Order: sequence, then C-alpha cells, then structure tokens
Amino acid sequence: MSLKVRFGHRWMSFDLPAGFQTSFIVETGEVSQVDLAEAVKKALDAPLNSEKLEALAKRETKVALIVDDVTRPTPVSKIYPFILERLNEASEVKVIMALGLHGHPSRERLIGKLGEELAEKVIMHDPDHDLLSLGVTPQGTPVYINKLVVEADLRVALGTINPHPFAGYSGGPKILLPGVAGRVTIQHNHSLLYHPKASLGQLDSNPVYLDMFYAASKLPTFIVNVIPSLTEGCLGVVAGEAIEAHRKGAAEHTRHYMYNLTKPVDVAITTSYPADINFYQAWKGVFSVCHAVRKGGAVILASPCYEGMPIEKADVIKRYRLHELTLGELRKVVEEGLLPDYVFGLIYLKLRMDLEGKELVVVTDSMDEREVEALGFRYAPSIEDALRRLKSRMSNAGVLVNPYGAEVIIRAAGQ
Repeated sequence: MSLKVRFGHRWMSFDLPAGFQTSFIVETGEVSQVDLAEAVKKALDAPLNSEKLEALAKRETKVALIVDDVTRPTPVSKIYPFILERLNEASEVKVIMALGLHGHPSRERLIGKLGEELAEKVIMHDPDHDLLSLGVTPQGTPVYINKLVVEADLRVALGTINPHPFAGYSGGPKILLPGVAGRVTIQHNHSLLYHPKASLGQLDSNPVYLDMFYAASKLPTFIVNVIPSLTEGCLGVVAGEAIEAHRKGAAEHTRHYMYNLTKPVDVAITTSYPADINFYQAWKGVFSVCHAVRKGGAVILASPCYEGMPIEKADVIKRYRLHELTLGELRKVVEEGLLPDYVFGLIYLKLRMDLEGKELVVVTDSMDEREVEALGFRYAPSIEDALRRLKSRMSNAGVLVNPYGAEVIIRAAGQ
C-alpha cells in the first residue's frame, strides 16, 4: 500500500515494510471548505462580542494593526485589503509585526507574506525597547507590551488558529503575549510550560494561555483569525473580541482535527506542515503525534526545513552539549539560566520530555546526517530508509500516518 505525506509544497510517497501495518491515517474526510475572501467578509459582518470594525474605527482613531510573522501561515496579504477598507475613517493605521523573540525575516519572506506595499511600512516589534507595563498576571508573569500597541485607540490582530505545544492554540490573544510582549514577559510565560495543562489543544486551566488571557483583558483587541483546512482553502474565519472569537475558532478546529486513539502506536510518521520554515519550527509536527507513541517507539519527522536549523539555536545545543545531558541535567541547566537563549532551552527541554523513551528520526533535504546527528537526533534520507532501520529492531509495528503534521492533534489512551 503506497502512502504519502505533505513535504512542504509537494507530497512524499513511501511504502511500509513487511510486518508494519497502518493503525491510523489522518484523512481530510468530508470537511467542507470555504473561500477565504468570502469567509473574511462574512466574519467581519458578524463579529463576536464586538461592534463591527468600521464602527470601532471612528475619526481620530489611531489603530495598531498587528500581524503575525513569517513563521506563521496567515495569508496577511489576502486579508489586509478587507481590513483596511473598514478602517478608512481612522486617522492613523500602524502595522506591527508580532515577532516575539524571533529574528527579523528576510525581505523576500516579508514580501511573500505581506506584499510589497505593506512590507515597506511594517514596524518590527522589539522585545527589549519601547514597552509599557500592564501589571502582573495571577501566574506571576510581569507583563510588558509594545508601547505602540498599548497606546493605540484600537487594536486589530490577524492570525491563524493552529495547535500549539504548550499554549493550546495559536492565534487569538497569543499575538499580544508573546507576540508583542517584552523579553522578561515571554521568558516567564514560557517557563510555565512544565504544567500538565500546558499542552496541545488545551486552553482551560492552562497557565500559559491564562497569561495571554490576562493581556487581552487589559488590552481589548479585535481579531481576525483563519481556521485552516488540511488541504487548500480554509474551514472558516472568526472575527471579533479576542477571547470569544478565539475560543470559538479553537473549538471548531478541535472538532475537526483532534483524534483520540484507543492505544498508542509503535511508529508515528508525521510532517512539519505548515511549519516548514526551519527545523526549530518543524518540532511542532513532532509535538502533534508524540503522545500517541508508546515508550520504545519512534517518531519519523519528514520536513523540508527550508532554512535548516537557525544557527544560533544549533550553536546552543552543540556548545553546551545539550543532547548528551539527561533530562534532569538538562532541566537544571535551563532553570539555572545557564543558556544564552532561555526560551529556546525551555522548548528544547519540552521536546526532550515529550520524546522521553522514544526515538526521533528526521527526514529532510536541507540538512545532512552530520548536521542532524550533531543536534542529537537520527537522520534518514527517506521515510522508507527510516522504516528499514526501525525494522531491524521491530519485526512488527503499528504505524500512525499524519500527512498534515502540525495542523492536527493525536493522542492515545495511557500516554
């Protein structure tokens, strides 16, 4: 039986070896898709828990239009014209890219996401300067937010609702925190990822999300969020007050794309789609399936990782030999602040924790075996080659196939 998974903008086909059987395959099903432009207009005409955008953007209104960065798949250039049309009475519209702690994108990628006109005027968020305090969350996180965002009369944010490894879902209030938050805010918020409720698809009682909820309660924000489809197009668009609109969109995503298995599998084959830009973002595809794999099993990640592994993050792993540390040693190094990139250390630790007792095999054409294994993971030139290697220690295996990577959540009982 020939199978295939998304590999960036193309598909990668493979066959299972003898003795390996599919236990579960994520399929698109009969989910109806909608036209993005029509969905945006429909959502803007009936916003949730909010007046219409054109009613909010009155004369003399200064607007902060916040967009997510190039590591996110939001089609900003296609949505922006509909937003601008409804902000035509505003006296000023400043466009701010919510970088969090991410680096500045290349001009090519910026234009690809925003279009040339918007790319010329966008302001890059700086997590170390021009911030204002909004107090401290009940979780103890000091909240500092971009001054332009805080002082705006109206905040409008564009994003996409995808599963997130510890915030539950992206989109919604996440564009405020960590999107346009200060470094100390982001670091403390990410330190909450150890909590058992800080997990994929989990919003209720999730301390990471509750920090974001706090930011949105202090800074009312009108969001326009895309609910993606596993294929082209989208499931829909939600618009309105940040919390209510986001919760509705997340519930819709969960209804279609969360799967619960009765028992764990031996092997999960997943992709990074749509988080294909680099190996760091590609980990989202691993998080989507690792809780469906038994101890002693394996995850095969197929990802183009177009920009490889960010040099500064690869350097942290290699310089501090993080891949050679036990989980206890790694946690101590991270928590004692011994790494130059605290947030990266936390996320690397989260990955290692979720993969405990499981093997990760990486299939990519942007990094070679030496580069992948220097980061502490196994490399294979193809999915079939990875399966052949696993066959040497598993004569029979139940296999989960997730062609759509980071877009879905798969869990198994007992994991």
